[in-house]
Amino acid sequence: MVEASAVMFESAAARAGLDELMDAVRAGMQVIAEAQEKRAKLTAVASEAGSRVTVTVNADGIVVETQFASDIDELGYNEIAVAVTKAAQRAAADVRAQSDSLMAAASQGFGGIPESDDMAADLPDFVKLIPIVPEASPTSPASDDEAW
Repeated sequence: MVEASAVMFESAAARAGLDELMDAVRAGMQVIAEAQEKRAKLTAVASEAGSRVTVTVNADGIVVETQFASDIDELGYNEIAVAVTKAAQRAAADVRAQSDSLMAAASQGFGGIPESDDMAADLPDFVKLIPIVPEASPTSPASDDEAW
């Protein structure tokens, strides 16, 4: 009985090329997994209104802590609301930049993977299979004219 791998690959060189490709994919995936673990631990902090409002967000940009200074009562409710929103948005932008930088460095781990055109026309370009997360809107769904 003929082994399936012998049928698929007519030469040892083709098999060696595929083995090398799979090793590179595995190594690249490991680098990305490690970067994702580091990313999950990221936080960012931003302050507004003369440091009267400080917001901390996690790696997903979700507010995990909000602190008000002892003189917060010098601000009106609308000023506090605007300060919290701005601080949260700045912190989220900061953590996003940290995350993007970390993941961009991790994606360099795929540099050793040849593009599909270099190997065979029917193989996918593995690097292009990595999904890109779309950005969420930083604006309120309420219109600017609406008052609280």
